[in-house]
Amino acid sequence: MAEKKQKQKSTPEMIEVGYEISRQVYEGMLPANKASQLFMSRLNLAPNQVRTANGYWQCYLYLLTRRLIQNTISEEGWMYNLERISALGPVPLTTALYTLNDHVEYIKKKNPSYRVPERVHGFFLAKLSEIDAGIAESIDLDLQVGKALLATEDERKRAITLMPRIPEKMTVTTTVYRRNPYVIAQVLCRSKGKCEGCRKPAPFFRPNGSAYLEVHHIQRLADGGLDTEENALALCPNCHRERHFGAAYSIENSEPE
Repeated sequence: MAEKKQKQKSTPEMIEVGYEISRQVYEGMLPANKASQLFMSRLNLAPNQVRTANGYWQCYLYLLTRRLIQNTISEEGWMYNLERISALGPVPLTTALYTLNDHVEYIKKKNPSYRVPERVHGFFLAKLSEIDAGIAESIDLDLQVGKALLATEDERKRAITLMPRIPEKMTVTTTVYRRNPYVIAQVLCRSKGKCEGCRKPAPFFRPNGSAYLEVHHIQRLADGGLDTEENALALCPNCHRERHFGAAYSIENSEPE
């Protein structure tokens, strides 16, 4: 019987060396193509442990540059890197949490029961919420939409019927609305990657490979519009901007009769 392959256990040294190398690459002090070999030599890893090496040295760099993280690391490793990013301020932490959203969506497809990245995400989202509750709510919605996209169409439609059509208001520094992630996911799936305004394919893709479209309410929630599939369109950034600002722009720039 073949011997089961032993998984490389995380150690404090592995986490610290990974962060140090990742930071050097991020700051331009070390070429990225040298990072993996340097990590392996510092930790005396075997040649077949490249995936482990990549997971640890890429973490800090990828979190800050919004690149899809495909190799996961230990919970202690995530915490270590995000603590250091958190110390840089709310803007880098916001980028890191959006990146972690993409990783959660990616890992859910591979191993639905693996919850480590979600636990870490929740911890740092709570920290960010103390500074800016509005952006924290946006990040959390992005994560919930990612989960909703993994559901079947029947599951999304069932969830939509069970959730209120009039969104809950949340007052932070301004009033925001707690939007239904299943409505957003359903509209994005309905669009099949094409803008429902100009009918052209999405202009670019997100780090996780999905088409970049923004879900826009036809009648604004602030004006009493419902948070429903029928009241929403998946739009490219240009069409979204025109829908959002077009009326005011037309009035402002119209010539006198």
